[in-house]
Amino acid sequence: NSGMTARRNKAKESLGEFARRVVRRNLRHFSQEENAVLRDKDPEPLHQMRVGMRRMRAAIETFGFAIRLPNEANDQAISKISRRLGEVRDLDVLLAKLGQLEGLDPQILRTLAARREEHFEGLRQTLRGRRYEALTNSLREWTKRPVFRTAAELPLRPALPDLLDRSLAEPIQQKVNRALAVFFDDYDALLGVRTRRSGRIAHVEITIGFAPKRTMGEVSHVLARMEDQLKRDIPDIDAVLIARALP
Repeated sequence: NSGMTARRNKAKESLGEFARRVVRRNLRHFSQEENAVLRDKDPEPLHQMRVGMRRMRAAIETFGFAIRLPNEANDQAISKISRRLGEVRDLDVLLAKLGQLEGLDPQILRTLAARREEHFEGLRQTLRGRRYEALTNSLREWTKRPVFRTAAELPLRPALPDLLDRSLAEPIQQKVNRALAVFFDDYDALLGVRTRRSGRIAHVEITIGFAPKRTMGEVSHVLARMEDQLKRDIPDIDAVLIARALP
């Protein structure tokens, strides 16, 4: 079927092309929310922009050994924008929760609203500033004419970073990495991998992060498919996948 074909095609991608696709998708995710965030009529675009920026930072950290991004797309610039978004988003969430409480002193809400306005003004200046413009423009140009390192030529599956500790044999590490690579688009963050051995059995605990809006059914479906993949590839593995909601 089309889903299996797409998955096979993705598995054949080079690491560099896959990284470019991830960077392009995350750039589109956060940049398309910019105007709505500046209008400040609805908290959801700000939340989505924060998610997109967080994913962009994770992608750059993950694939940095294979891609050469422009100087403007540096961690300091992304961190500053993410921090500005996070400050306003956290206050939005707090105000929404406190607004549901009965008998709360209105002065508390007014104080928080004033603080939120102060932080939003800082965010507004950041999004209208030269550093943000340089970041988005440079990333947009890079996705059109990417610059790669030597590792970008490698096939995607075996080229993923070593995510497991050294207690597992190399073939098992490769197979676990392969499963994580195949399902890279289906989860939102890899939060951690813990491993241990008990005789011939390899115990692997993988913690996967999902965006808050993902349904329980969707999350369960992704985890079940990943577990099936691991069991098919590594019959002697005892795999436990744990879902965590991202903030």
